[in-house]
Amino acid sequence: MPGEEFFILDTTDQENPIPDAPDFWLFDDRIVGAMNYDGEGRYLGAEFPGDEELSRFMAYRDTAMNQAVPFAGWWAKYGK
Repeated sequence: MPGEEFFILDTTDQENPIPDAPDFWLFDDRIVGAMNYDGEGRYLGAEFPGDEELSRFMAYRDTAMNQAVPFAGWWAKYGK
């Protein structure tokens, strides 16, 4: 049984294509969990924007995925 696929959008040497996007999870293209952090990077919890925000977060996801690469390939090149 194959595992879950992971991708990485490495912005080390390129501009972030979604600079206004918060850290978020998109669940089944139906629910968004936007992560909140304090100024020192400590996780404070998540907000769940309503349906009216779903298309914006899906656009963030689509933009990121258009430039992301499979993690395994990225790790083989840059990891260790």
